[in-house]
Amino acid sequence: DLWRCTSLSDRGIASLVQCSKLRDLDLGWCLNIQSSSGALVRLIEACQDLERLYLTAHRQTGDRELKAIAKLRKLTQLDILGNRNITLPTVQELLASVPGLRLLDASFCEQLGDADIRQMRQDYPDVDIKWSFTEGL
Repeated sequence: DLWRCTSLSDRGIASLVQCSKLRDLDLGWCLNIQSSSGALVRLIEACQDLERLYLTAHRQTGDRELKAIAKLRKLTQLDILGNRNITLPTVQELLASVPGLRLLDASFCEQLGDADIRQMRQDYPDVDIKWSFTEGL
C-alpha cells in the first residue's frame, strides 16, 4: 500500500518491477509518477498476477497505461478515479478484455460522460461501474 506516498517517483516504480507476484497495488495519490517515463507500463507488464489496482488521481495516466492494464487477466478491481487522460474507447477495450473485472471506479474521469457510463453498465452488467458525476445512474 503506497497510497499518498508523495516521495514515490518513477525510479521507485521501476524498483517495484522486481515484485512480479504482486496481487494488490495501491498507488492512489502518488502524484510524482510521470507517464512519459513508461515506468508504470513496465510495472503493469511485469505484474501479471495483479487482482486489484488503484490509480486514484493519477492525472498523467492515459490510454497507454490502460491498454497495458487490459492485459491483466486476473484483474477484478480497478480504480481510475479522477483521471483526466483516459478515453472512452480504451475503457471499453479494457472492459472487453478483462472478463473477471468486477469493479471499475471511473468517477470524475473527465473524458467520460453520463451516457457513456450508462451504456457501459448496460454492456457489462457483471461489472459494478462507479460514477460520481451524476446521481441515479
